[in-house]
Amino acid sequence: MMGRMTVVGGVLAVLFLVSACGGGNSPKQRLDKSLHMFNDGVRWKRVNTVTSYMSIPEADRYTKKQGDFSDDYRILDYEVKSLRLVPEDKAICVVRFSWLRLPTNIVQKTTIEQHWVTYEGEWKLKEQKVLRNGKAEKMPASAPF
Repeated sequence: MMGRMTVVGGVLAVLFLVSACGGGNSPKQRLDKSLHMFNDGVRWKRVNTVTSYMSIPEADRYTKKQGDFSDDYRILDYEVKSLRLVPEDKAICVVRFSWLRLPTNIVQKTTIEQHWVTYEGEWKLKEQKVLRNGKAEKMPASAPF
């Protein structure tokens, strides 16, 4: 009986892997995964994860900023507001972060426009801008993103 359960478990594992590998092949699905992995990394301060999705200049800027801010802020949550492919090798995504600068408990909300491009089949963040009153502006030095 034990051998039969092992075989069934092995078959289920193979079916899971096949379905997992087959699912995420479209540009939008790959972008969605990269977008969430990146922003989760930002939320939880996983610098290596975040920078793996960035161009070298953006990664250098982000790493320096994280060193400057250290533990001076806490990101509470993020929400992907929109995701738009332009055409299929570029994308513009809008993400809203809720965060606070420590030691205060005043929650700030920052909406960021993220520009993504594909590079050798992988989605990479090209640049980020803050959205204020519907207009994209340069990321301020005071924002921890």
